[in-house]
Amino acid sequence: MFRALVIWVSAIALSLVAGITAIGSVSKKKAPQLAVMLQPVNGFALDTMSRVQLVNEIGKSNGKFPVSISSQEQSLAQRAFKSEPFSISAIVALAVGASTASNRDSLMTKASVLTRRDSMLSAWMIADAAEKNDLAKLLKYYDVTMRTNGASQSILLPEIAKLVANDRFIPPLATALERNPNWADAFWRTLVGTKSSLKNAVLLRRALTGPAATTARNSDVDLIAALVTNYHFDTAYQLYRQLNKDAKIGVDVFSSGSGGSGPYAPIDWQLNSNGQYGAQIVNGKLEISATANSGGEFAKRLMEISPGRYDVVTGIENFNDQDALLNMHISCAETKQNGAKEWKMKLGSGMNRQDFVAPANLCTYYWVKLKGASGTTDLDAVINKIELVSASSASN
Repeated sequence: MFRALVIWVSAIALSLVAGITAIGSVSKKKAPQLAVMLQPVNGFALDTMSRVQLVNEIGKSNGKFPVSISSQEQSLAQRAFKSEPFSISAIVALAVGASTASNRDSLMTKASVLTRRDSMLSAWMIADAAEKNDLAKLLKYYDVTMRTNGASQSILLPEIAKLVANDRFIPPLATALERNPNWADAFWRTLVGTKSSLKNAVLLRRALTGPAATTARNSDVDLIAALVTNYHFDTAYQLYRQLNKDAKIGVDVFSSGSGGSGPYAPIDWQLNSNGQYGAQIVNGKLEISATANSGGEFAKRLMEISPGRYDVVTGIENFNDQDALLNMHISCAETKQNGAKEWKMKLGSGMNRQDFVAPANLCTYYWVKLKGASGTTDLDAVINKIELVSASSASN
């Protein structure tokens, strides 16, 4: 399963980038065939030719490094190495053509000591680590490549994000992220957009401490939103509780004044605004406004509600309910709603109270939404209380 997650295109893409860069970087490499005709022989020109040939072979193998090279290619690589011992492409080519796997590994390892900036070499190390199921080595060369070649991040980060779906990958990746590498912030942004890895992203997030956790925190808002969007409600709440240890989560007291004003929408309030209508939380109160003859969904919040009977209590100030409409809706948020019906409560100025029943074995997570519309005049309302109180508690 692990190997299947590693995309060989990463290796070939890096190799092609390396080949193009090497060929076009300096004038003497623009025509390597001409350069090798001159005396003394230009070792770097030979190295460029060796790289081009190897990239061509990789292309023929659908992105995989070949298991061997031709005698002509081997001769060219030997000439390049003799002329310039630091010819990394030549060493890589000789390693690919080595007679045994141990000789190949030895040459590649020695080449990696000479430089960490050669994309061809790093691509081979990544592919080799994947074949051997060596997580530590795989991460090492992902890290090395991205630290030394910023352009490689757009190739490698999506693949790392996919690997997070594999439980085995989380501990070594957490170790790598604890060093807070320069690609960490971009990684978290990429991970949030990787649906298959969202649940394990929370396990990874919770494993981090110190500066690594600080970097990951930049994506917490988007991670919670992505989890909710993809119906991972339990996991979203786990992360929310970790981030808000003092937050009041539950249904005994649900108040816009005491909770829900944080940044982690839609477990906190998700406030909508479009220029004609909108909502904002100011000093613990939910302010709603709309221009004449406009309206829609002002705000919503995901709630975890246990089965039972509840008293829904709201308090509203400065609301002209004669020329406007304001409703509170509660509906099942889960994909399998089992025929759950939406509950609606009309809100008026002052205190409002209505029963709500959450049936057993029906739904755990509900959307609480505030919707409304103005009449011929502007709508303005201030909600100072929204409480969802267990009926048994209310009777005591």
